[in-house]
Amino acid sequence: MSDTFSDLFFGLNPQQLKAVKENDKPLLIIAGAGSGKTKVITTKVINLIRSGVKPSSILALTFTKKAAEGMLNRVMAQVGEEYDLQISPFHFFCTQFLTIMKASSEKLFRFGTLLRIIKFISCRARNS
Repeated sequence: MSDTFSDLFFGLNPQQLKAVKENDKPLLIIAGAGSGKTKVITTKVINLIRSGVKPSSILALTFTKKAAEGMLNRVMAQVGEEYDLQISPFHFFCTQFLTIMKASSEKLFRFGTLLRIIKFISCRARNS
């Protein structure tokens, strides 16, 4: 486990560092293969947790199940604790979200209901 924030940020280029340190709004990362997207997202999640953000309020989406599992494992290895994180493949998340929305008779969800749906989908992603 890394002891300092500077260790966490080691090896990031200036654009990646900016993305990791921007904590006051959602972030979308689009970049080519091998450009460090997974490292940036993983480092950002770790930075958010270490900065006091409630882990259950973090949603990280990636393209593949393998990448999502890798991100979750890296985060857990760095923070040293088991957290209730929502890290899943984008397509799985969206499919599950639309399925739940279609099955529900409630057309408009309150924000709390949406958070419960997100948590439910993430649990299913980890167990599938």
